Amino acid sequence: MEAVGRLAGGVAHDFNNLLTVIGGYAQMLLDTMQPEHAMRSPVEEIIRATAARRPHQPTAGVQPAANRHAAGDGSQRAGGRWTRC
Repeated sequence: MEAVGRLAGGVAHDFNNLLTVIGGYAQMLLDTMQPEHAMRSPVEEIIRATAARRPHQPTAGVQPAANRHAAGDGSQRAGGRWTRC
């Protein structure tokens, strides 16, 4: 189960990195476009779609599961630090 959690966390992290790059390039493209450019609206939609993930992050439920790790002594790793259960 831990391996599945780590895999899911890795996939979520990579997906987030890709969305960040896509959003960044879309923003750079938008900065160079004239207001009347025909592709301005689709580029703005890309920016909205990639920015919309930040408040709630669709992969947010996966990441905490990957960060929890049972050490065998009743402690768990949650949010980067070990806590006693």
